[in-house]
Amino acid sequence: MEGHSTSDEDSEPASSSFNSRSPHSSTSSVPPRAEDWDRTLRHIGLEDFGKALENATKAVYPNGKTSRYSRVYVLLICWETQDPQLPVECEIRGLRNVLENVYNYDVEEFRIPDSESHAEVSEKINSFVKVGGNSSNDLKIVYYAGHSRLSCTKELVWSTLPEKKNAKCPIVIWSGIQRSLEMAQSDVLILLDCCSSGVAHASEGRGLTEVICACPFDSKANGVGQYSFTQALTTELRLLSKKPGFSVGELYTSVYTRMQSFLAQGIENESYPPPVHFAFTQEEFLRRSIVLSIQDPQVRGERESEANSSKRRSFENSDELGSKQENGCDDVRRSIPKDSLYPLDAPRALFAVRFKDDLRAEDLSVELFRDWLRAIPAAAEEVCIEAGFKCFSTLVFITVPISMRAYVPDNPAIFYLGTV
Repeated sequence: MEGHSTSDEDSEPASSSFNSRSPHSSTSSVPPRAEDWDRTLRHIGLEDFGKALENATKAVYPNGKTSRYSRVYVLLICWETQDPQLPVECEIRGLRNVLENVYNYDVEEFRIPDSESHAEVSEKINSFVKVGGNSSNDLKIVYYAGHSRLSCTKELVWSTLPEKKNAKCPIVIWSGIQRSLEMAQSDVLILLDCCSSGVAHASEGRGLTEVICACPFDSKANGVGQYSFTQALTTELRLLSKKPGFSVGELYTSVYTRMQSFLAQGIENESYPPPVHFAFTQEEFLRRSIVLSIQDPQVRGERESEANSSKRRSFENSDELGSKQENGCDDVRRSIPKDSLYPLDAPRALFAVRFKDDLRAEDLSVELFRDWLRAIPAAAEEVCIEAGFKCFSTLVFITVPISMRAYVPDNPAIFYLGTV
């Protein structure tokens, strides 16, 4: 997993809560690409941008609808040989309990062997894609927790140990394997709790693929503990289970807000990396999101024996998630740590948009743009015009809820500037 760090690669962290899944890989200065300069000359029409915002809003807010999926299959992945400094097993156990006993999803775990690691994971993912007949009516969820790093070609590589000089260990080149999931007929949700996980490698897939990563590109994720991505994910899934249905965009916003609500403590290796959300699909004109909700318990029973079914525990009686029996992970299960300001208002995503429409300077007032937004009912309450400028073309700064960021279409005239 990724996490912030202020020390060099060989120093030991002061607290296991900030024990990262992998150190930074080396960075280098890269000159601007030709397409980056070309984007400053691109423009989009007001009407086209309005439609894009409306589609993004509808994708994030499903209006109380439940999940459309007949079956939801979950694959939880970690290494068979685990780093003692990163005991991810206890957090995986808590996540599995929520997915299996609250949401009634079909959950299985896969331990990556030290021998033929890449081939074994590739084979497992290919077989997982075929589960349930690779139906477009199903959802596949893949989760990984453990160490990772970036290769020299900027691909995400899973490993058994943190990257250290002259150290060799089993690895899995995940970026290539992920494409098998993107080519599945079913929609896919990928959850990565590892370092440098915010790498967007997307191919031309068939269904909808969404990815939530523990941290941005080439940065560290926090280790096991109350500050980890998995802890926030598990907590928010429990809380959101009370809703009829919620989009992955909503889940991302909840996890993001929780992870960014901690107060600085001034300790070594302190870090609160923001999670990252991507959405990949060929459906350029039909923006939608994966919607999660509790499944009918009867739908999930075909792959389980009655013995396992009788051991299910209800959500109301699952307080032992926080018991000390889980390898000393009692502090991991606290919903709101003492050093947290949660809940804070969720941040907003700031975009700069170049319009080709010939707008006069007096038309660039925020009030007049609000009138334009009222013509887009779904987006009117979610989009804010922050500022507008005119110089040969029209440049407008717009903020939207961060949950909508991944669903705003990839257009060279639309620049994502960050969160505010």
